[in-house]
Amino acid sequence: MTAGKPLQPICCSPDVLGLAPEMAILRLVDEALEAACFALIAEHPTLISEAVAVAGDPPTLRLARRLLLRAADIQRLLHRSAAAVDNATRPLDCSSELPF
Repeated sequence: MTAGKPLQPICCSPDVLGLAPEMAILRLVDEALEAACFALIAEHPTLISEAVAVAGDPPTLRLARRLLLRAADIQRLLHRSAAAVDNATRPLDCSSELPF
């Protein structure tokens, strides 16, 4: 769950998993992080409107805020990793002429 444009789910079709089974774990961790973020926001609705800590916030709220920030970073890394795996498993374009 990142601020701004929502990330598309990591592709996990049988064809993709046949070439790159690690995509299943990337998808699972991504979905678990999103569920954790929703649960934290349900418990602490002020996280939606208060981006920075306020003096007197309880430790649970401060930690929830930090977890949300870290989760967003991790989700971006998961999606970058999935894109790298996708690029590595994509068939080469052999339609162009070779330079040699």
